[in-house]
Amino acid sequence: MACYLSGFLKRLVADRRAISAVEYAILALGIVPVVAFGAVLLGGGVHALFDTVSHAVAAAGHP
Repeated sequence: MACYLSGFLKRLVADRRAISAVEYAILALGIVPVVAFGAVLLGGGVHALFDTVSHAVAAAGHP
């Protein structure tokens, strides 16, 4: 049992996939809040733009 556990631990330490996963997780933790903040910030402006366009289209359709 100890030999199996020792081999497992050696393979686990040598496996570099976990390092890449941690790097991607850290990168995502930095990017996701920025994207969310940008969406919130731009959301009001986009909503106002669509309101302006919809009012202009509605006004142009009625003589």
